[in-house]
Amino acid sequence: MKIRKTSLGYLAVFVLIVALFIQPAVNYGAVGEGKGLSPGSRVQELPTTATSFEAQQELNANDSQIQNGNSYVPRQLLVKIAKGSSLDKISQLNVKFSAYKMEPLFKDVPSLEEYLSSLNERLGQLQVEHSSWYWQLDKNSKEYKDYVARLKEERIALQKKIDSLKMRLDNWRQYRQLDTYDPRLDALYLIEFSGDYDMEGLAKIYSSCPDVEYAIPNYICEPTMLPNDPFFASKGSWGQDFDDLWGVKIIQADKAWDYSQGDGVVVAVADTGLDYTHPDIKDNLWVNAAEIPGNGIDDDHNGYVDDYMGYDFLDNDPDPQEVPKSSQAGHGTHVAGIACASGNNNAGMIGIAWKAKVMPLRGIPNSAALVKAVRYAADNGARVINASFGSTGKNLALQDAFLYAYQMGCVSVTAAGNSGSDVAGFTPANLETVITVGGTDHTDKWLSFSNYGQKIDVSAPGGDILNDPQGTQVPVQHLFQGSSILSLRAKDTDSWLGAEGYIPGACIVSDKDGNPGYYRKRGTSQSAPYVSGVAALIISRFPELDNDVVKQIIALTSDDRGSKGKDIYFGWGRVNAYNAVRFNTLDIKFDSSVKGRFLQPDANKDITITGSAAIDDFLEYTLTIAPYDNPSQTLEVARSNQPVQNGVLAKWDTEGYQDGVYVCTLTVRTKSGKAIQCKASFILDGVNSPPDIVEPRTNIAAVVGRSSQFKIRAVDYDDPDTPQGKIIGLGARNLPEGARFEQSSDEPACGVITWQPTEAQKGIYEIELYAQDSFQTTTKVIRLSTVTLQEEFATNNTRVTTVQDYYDPRIFGDTAVWVDKLYSRGGTDIYIYELSQRQGHFLINNPAEAWRNPHLPYLYQRNLFWTQARDARHNEDIYMCNLDTGETRIIPQQISPEVDNMRTLSSLVAYENIVMYSDNRDYATRPDIYGFDLIKNQEFIIRKEKDSEMDCSLYNKMAVFEGINWVGTTAKEDVYLYDLANNNLSLLSCSELNQETPYLFGNKVVWREYGPNGGYIYIKDLKTKEQRRLTFSGKYETAPKVYDQRVLWKEAPMQGEIYLYDLAGQTLAKITETHSPYFYYTDYAVWADRIIFNLRRKNSEWADYISNIYILSVYLVPEIISSEVQGQELILTGNNFGYRKNAVSHVYLGESQSLKIKEWTNSRIVCELPNPVNSRIVKVSTPGGVSRPVEMPIEERFDPTDCWG
Repeated sequence: MKIRKTSLGYLAVFVLIVALFIQPAVNYGAVGEGKGLSPGSRVQELPTTATSFEAQQELNANDSQIQNGNSYVPRQLLVKIAKGSSLDKISQLNVKFSAYKMEPLFKDVPSLEEYLSSLNERLGQLQVEHSSWYWQLDKNSKEYKDYVARLKEERIALQKKIDSLKMRLDNWRQYRQLDTYDPRLDALYLIEFSGDYDMEGLAKIYSSCPDVEYAIPNYICEPTMLPNDPFFASKGSWGQDFDDLWGVKIIQADKAWDYSQGDGVVVAVADTGLDYTHPDIKDNLWVNAAEIPGNGIDDDHNGYVDDYMGYDFLDNDPDPQEVPKSSQAGHGTHVAGIACASGNNNAGMIGIAWKAKVMPLRGIPNSAALVKAVRYAADNGARVINASFGSTGKNLALQDAFLYAYQMGCVSVTAAGNSGSDVAGFTPANLETVITVGGTDHTDKWLSFSNYGQKIDVSAPGGDILNDPQGTQVPVQHLFQGSSILSLRAKDTDSWLGAEGYIPGACIVSDKDGNPGYYRKRGTSQSAPYVSGVAALIISRFPELDNDVVKQIIALTSDDRGSKGKDIYFGWGRVNAYNAVRFNTLDIKFDSSVKGRFLQPDANKDITITGSAAIDDFLEYTLTIAPYDNPSQTLEVARSNQPVQNGVLAKWDTEGYQDGVYVCTLTVRTKSGKAIQCKASFILDGVNSPPDIVEPRTNIAAVVGRSSQFKIRAVDYDDPDTPQGKIIGLGARNLPEGARFEQSSDEPACGVITWQPTEAQKGIYEIELYAQDSFQTTTKVIRLSTVTLQEEFATNNTRVTTVQDYYDPRIFGDTAVWVDKLYSRGGTDIYIYELSQRQGHFLINNPAEAWRNPHLPYLYQRNLFWTQARDARHNEDIYMCNLDTGETRIIPQQISPEVDNMRTLSSLVAYENIVMYSDNRDYATRPDIYGFDLIKNQEFIIRKEKDSEMDCSLYNKMAVFEGINWVGTTAKEDVYLYDLANNNLSLLSCSELNQETPYLFGNKVVWREYGPNGGYIYIKDLKTKEQRRLTFSGKYETAPKVYDQRVLWKEAPMQGEIYLYDLAGQTLAKITETHSPYFYYTDYAVWADRIIFNLRRKNSEWADYISNIYILSVYLVPEIISSEVQGQELILTGNNFGYRKNAVSHVYLGESQSLKIKEWTNSRIVCELPNPVNSRIVKVSTPGGVSRPVEMPIEERFDPTDCWG
C-alpha cells in the first residue's frame, strides 16, 4: 500500500468539501458568512460617474485575508500568458503580491512533434542496440532469446505509440489550420503566494494585465458521484429486489459483448486514483511499455519519469494509488470498475468494457492537477477520458484542457452533477467538447438529483431515490440508502462514513468468498463510466471512427426516455451498449491523406478525396465542401447511393477556387432516417500564394483613454515545409503616436498593435500592415480610429444578487426600463428611468403585488409592454401602459383560451399597432409565435411545420423569428421572415449550420449562425438581398442587435465583452472592458447613440455577484462624404455625425465659425450658410472627434452691393 503525507493545504480543503457530485445536499453558493461577501474581501462600489465603468479594482492584502478554503486551493493561481507576450509585467505583479514560485504547468512536457521525434529516435536506437549485440550472444542461449523477446515487445510498444501519436497529430494539425481557438496549454503557469490573499480578487488583478489571457484560482473540482462473474447473476445482495449489476443489464452490455469487449482501447480515469491491487481490475491496467519502471529516467521522453501505469498529479509521482482516509477515497476505483473491471474471471463483478485498459490518473480535487491529467491522457494514447468531477461556474483552464483532448481525437465523458440544477453552471459538464451524462434509476426513471439542461447528451444508471413507507423521499442526509450502483471498493475505504444516519460498513458488499472488495454508491459520477465503457466498446469494434462520430453513435442508439426526442433530463435517452455496437458495417471517415493536409490539384485541377461511407441500413452519402471562413458557400461535390470503404468519395474540380482552408462534410444517411456526419479540413495549395493578412479583417477602433490591443495575423497557404510557405516578416507602418507593434517571439505570423489614444488623438488614421515569406510580400491598408464613450447613467448597487438583481434592460429615446428584483420585496418590479429628467420610478411600486413578478419589459415610443402573473398560480398575461397618460390595458388571449391557465410567455416585442410574443400555451407543447393587433383588438398566430418558434423581432410590417426542428439527433435552427401585410412566411437564409437570435431594424436583419467551429454574426439587407458575415474569430459571438448602421453582439454567452461594428465605416470596436474573467452581461439593448446593459461582477462564488445597470453613449469619429450647397443651405452627407445633436456638436467654416443647424441626423446635416462666406473649408465636430475637413462647392450668387451704377 502506498503511504504518503497529505499537505495541510489539501487537508484544510478536504475537511470542508461535501461530495457535490456524489450527493446533492450541498449549497453551492455559500462561501464565508452566508451568501454575503467572504470575510475581509473588498468589492469596489461603482459610483455614478463617467469613469465608474472603467474603474479597476485594487486588492489590499491586509483586507483580503480569508478564513475558508473550500472553493479553491489556497495561495495558488492558474495564469495563462497571452499569445506573444513576455513575463515582465507578470513578474512585477509577482513581486507586488509576494509570489514565491511561478512555473509552467507543463514545464517538462515536450511538444507533440518533439515527442514523436523522440519516439522515432528511440526506435532507431533499438535497431543500433540489436546490431551491436547480435554477434556477441549465443543465438541458442536463454539470454539471447530473452533479449530478443524484450526487444520485440519494446519495438511493438513503441510502434503502437508512434502510430497512435501520428493519428492524434493529424487531428491536432487540422484544428491548427482552422481559425479556431487554440487552447495553448503550454502557456499555463501555476503561481504560488506566501500571503493568504482572496484568490478570486487576486485573479482579477492578474487578469487585468495585458500580458495575461486569463487568471483563475486553482479551483477545487469535487467528484460527481453471460459471464461467470458472480455478481452478474445475483440479486438482493443488500436487500434490494433487483439485480446487483442492474446497470450492466439495463444498458444491454451483456448482449454487446458478443460484438465487442473493449480490446485495444485505453480508458483514462482522471479521478482520485485507483487501487490497482484490487484483484478485479489489476489485470486491466494500462502500462506504458516504452517506460522502464523504477529506473528514475524518462525513457519515452514524454516529460514524466517512471510513468509506467499512470501518474499522480497531486503528489507529482508515478504512483496513482488511491490514498485511504483522504476525502472521497475510493471514488476513482469505484468509477474505474464500472467502466473497466475485469470480466469472465469467476470473481466479483464485470465492467462495461471489460477487456479495455484503464489509465489511472490522480488529480481530484485540484484543477491544475486535473488539467495535467487530461493532457497526459490525450498525449499518451487514451481514446476515452472519464471525468466524474466538476467545479461550479466556468473553469477556463479545464475548458482549454478538454478542448485540447477533443482536438487530439479523444472521447471525453463527464458527469452532469448532482445538485438538481442546470448543468450550464458546471465545468466540464457545460462544454461542447465532452459527452455530458445524466442519471437514471433501476426502473429507467430520471434521478431528480441529477443536473439537467440542454447540454445533457445522454443518461445512464446512477443509483436510486428511495422513499419511506409513506412515500416520502428519504432525507438528503440519508442518500446512501439509494446507493445501488455496485462496483469496486478501494482497500480500507468506506466513502459514506460520517454521513448522517450511516452505519459504518453498510454500503460495503462482500463477494461469494467473503472478500469485502465491493461498494455501493450513487450519483452521476457512476453514470459517466457506463458511457465511457460504451465508447470503448464502439472504438474497439470500429477503431478508425473519430470522436464526433462515436458521440453521434452513442446518441443515435440510446433508448429514448422522457419526452420524444432529445429533452433536458435524459438527453437523447438512456445509453444502450447493444444498439451501439451491433453494426455489421460502420465505417465513416476521411483518410489521413485528407485530414489536415496541403492538397495539390492534379493536371485536371481535380482533388481526389478518399475515405469510407458505409453503415448498416445504408441509404446514401453526400459530401460537401465549403471555405472555412464562409460556410454558407457550401458546394455539394458528391451524392451517391453506393457505400464506399477505403475508396474514392469524390473528385472536386478546383477551377475558380482560391487557395485556402476548406472544410469537408461527409453525411451518411440510413433508410431508417438517421444521419451521421464526419468532418475534416484541408488546405487547397494550387499555386505559389503570397502571405494573406487574415487579422484584422475589418477596420479597427480603440476607445479613448483605454489601452486596446489588436491582433495581427498572417497565413500562407503554401506548404510550411517549403520556403514559400514560411512567413519570415510581419509588421505595421504609419501608426499614430504612442501606438506600437510587437511581433510574437514564438509565432512569426502573429503580432499585436497596442494603443491608448488620448483626447487630442481622436480621429481616423490609415495604417499599413505587411507580411512576407521568402519570395513575396503582401501589404494591407486599414483604418485605425477612435471611439469615445460617455457614461450617462449607472446604478450604485453594492448588494449581491441574492439580495437585489437587475436584468432585461431596454431603451427607446430618452426612456430606459429594466427589471429590478429585490428579494426583501418578495418579487420583481420594473424600473422606469427618464434620461432627460435624470429621475425614475417603479412601475407597480406595491410590495403586496410583487408576487406578480412583472418581467420582459419592452418599449415602443411612449408605450411600455410587459408580462406578469395574473394570479397566485403565476399564469402570465401581457400588459401595456402609456407612460404619458398612465392608461393601462391587458392584451387578451383569444386563441386556445381553454389552456390559458398553463401560459408562459417570452420574446415580447412591439411596433406601432402590433405586439408579438413567443407563447407556450401549455407546458406540454413547444412555443409558437403569436401577434396581437391593438387596433383590431385581434390575436393571430404564425404557425409553421416546426417543433417550436422563439426569439421574435418586429419592425414595420416585417417580423423575424427562430424556428427549431429536430432532424435525427440534431436540433436544426433556422431564421424565418414573416410579412404581416401579405401573410407570407419564408426562410430568411439557407445554411447547413444552426441559426438563432434574429434581430430586425429597418431593412437589416442580424442573426447568429453557429456550428462546431464556433459562432458567427451574419447580416442581410432585405431590400438588396445582400447577405454577409461580420465576424470571423470563432469565439461564439452571440445575441446580435442592429440599429441603422450599428451592429452589436456579445463575444460569448456567458463571460464575453460587447462589440460594436459600424457598417458604414466597416469598423470594429470593443465597447466594454471588464479586466476580469468573472463577469456576465445578462442582456443589453441599443437605441441611437446609446447602449444600455446589465453587468454582473462576480464576488466570491457564482451565486454571489453584484448587478448594475449602465447606459453609455457611444460616439465614433464623424466623416464627411460629400457636401452640397442649395441656396443659403449647406447639406453634408456622411457617417457618424451622431443620432442626436449634442451640446458640443457643431459644423464649422474655417477654424471656428459655427453654422446654424437646421437638421441633424447620423448621416445628414443641413445648416444655414452666412453671407458672405469667408471660407470654403468645412468640418464637423462631435463628442467623437473632428472630421477631416472638406472643401465645399460655392454657387455663383448675385450680391446687390456689387454694382457698377
